[in-house]
Amino acid sequence: MEELIKNIDKIKFNLHKILEILNSLNSKNFYVALEESKCKIDEVNKIKEYLRQNFNKEELLKYDEELFILAKQIVETYDNIVRKKYQEKTAVALEIGRLQNKKKLHNYRR
Repeated sequence: MEELIKNIDKIKFNLHKILEILNSLNSKNFYVALEESKCKIDEVNKIKEYLRQNFNKEELLKYDEELFILAKQIVETYDNIVRKKYQEKTAVALEIGRLQNKKKLHNYRR
């Protein structure tokens, strides 16, 4: 039981760390932060697999709700990042389109 709690605490720590990394994400550290969060997710998955193999489902379900909430927050944070990047891409594409139209109008006026 002590081993289970120790591993659950490791998972909680890593999930909190992932949230922290994602919340501090900006254009300067984007790729580094995503890579770091991916490494933490891999760590969590390894621990999760170890727990699945060594503990029964009833023991693990006791901790499921708290971990589920953290995992859900991470998913929502990733979704927000993807949504924000998509909006930025769309804005840039629209601006490029406007600039191309201005260029065409300028060429027609000659």
